[in-house]
Amino acid sequence: MSISPARPIACRVASALAVLAAGLFASVASAQNETERARAIFSSAAARLDTYISLSADIELDGSAPGQFDQTTPTGTGKLRMIAIEDNPIKGAGGEQITRIDAMFQRTRRDDPRELSLFGTPYRNLWTDPDREVVVRRLAGRGIAPPAASLASMMMPELHQERPFARELRAESYTFEGQELVGDELCDKIRVVYGDAPSEPKAGLILEQLNVPEAVWYMSVNDRFPRRVDRLGDYDLDRTHIMTSLVWDEAIFEADLELEPPAGWTYDGPRIREGRDTVEQGGAPLPERNPNIVPPSEPAKRLVAPGFRMLDSSGNFFTNAEALGQVSVLYFWGTWCVPCREYSPLVDALIDSFKDEPVGVYAPAIRERDEEAVRGFLAERGYRYELLLGTGNRVGADSVARAFRVRVYPTIVVLTDRGTILATEQAGGGRTAEEVVGSIEATIREYLDNEFEG
Repeated sequence: MSISPARPIACRVASALAVLAAGLFASVASAQNETERARAIFSSAAARLDTYISLSADIELDGSAPGQFDQTTPTGTGKLRMIAIEDNPIKGAGGEQITRIDAMFQRTRRDDPRELSLFGTPYRNLWTDPDREVVVRRLAGRGIAPPAASLASMMMPELHQERPFARELRAESYTFEGQELVGDELCDKIRVVYGDAPSEPKAGLILEQLNVPEAVWYMSVNDRFPRRVDRLGDYDLDRTHIMTSLVWDEAIFEADLELEPPAGWTYDGPRIREGRDTVEQGGAPLPERNPNIVPPSEPAKRLVAPGFRMLDSSGNFFTNAEALGQVSVLYFWGTWCVPCREYSPLVDALIDSFKDEPVGVYAPAIRERDEEAVRGFLAERGYRYELLLGTGNRVGADSVARAFRVRVYPTIVVLTDRGTILATEQAGGGRTAEEVVGSIEATIREYLDNEFEG
């Protein structure tokens, strides 16, 4: 019996198709795995910004372009510092942040390097103008003028978006290109092709959204946070951001970041209170003061405390009404708060200082997720002040901290027996914990002796 020559050919074709199909399947599976892996890394970076307390890093910006256009690209080196305020640092997700950058910056390579500084909160921006020898003050949202406007481009916009790394998480494709050192940090190198992924809204100080079609990210294998990004623009217009010597959660206070005029300089613009209208006009230097201290107000000018509702250790509500008739000390703290370790025993000692007097000491816990861990933390150290927690599904009393505009931890707020704010003091500002708590004690003592009604 003869065998048709068509059968071995058909077998070979079928076999080749099977190999091709297996290869395509493996390729698709590999691409899916790389997509999942890359998105997990960017998700970790975004999650880190949900929980951080502070961040500081050396930063570098280097632009490049073909031919003569290379001379028009910006460059700079400097220091970036950020502190989270409230329960989440990302504005629009329930929290905010304070940022400062100090850098030697060239708007183009043809310009001389200039020493510039930029400071921003959700309410105000300050920046240096060396040409006029002034520190400019403006309400947030009213723009940042040159030369400081270009300085904002040194910061990675992704750190300041309402949803960090959202565009990276929606990109079209990802390719892992091995590992590489950035400074002393070993990083995964990920090429991201964005495709039609839309840009995120601008946030905070960022004036420039770098919507490039492609970028190469260098993500640390240790904390999964970026150390470098090469933004590959159209027409070979590229820009590289580098972060090295990154330190998480060190003790940085708002007073440390506040931008003040160098000797011989003045302010340009009104003095701005956080979250309020301007209160002082003119360009003259302000008198020296500690920016972290809100001194006791005159009785006629005291502000009524914002509404609050927290749970005490017995599960009962502690509200404005329960605080009436006594002086109430609200100590905003957290188990994660490094400076609180020095303040907590001093605040606890206020209980002895005002024994048998109408003074209650309360400790709203902020940014906490495990109630039992917080209680155990206090019990282990023998602290006696009344722990206050959030209501509903929130362990931390974060909404109360927002209502009192707490941005530095620890913060101590003193309420009068009539429900007004007697004093607010915060850590930092060049004073020791003993001095801060001592000032609180003296303020309460003076109020009890001269104004308390009960």
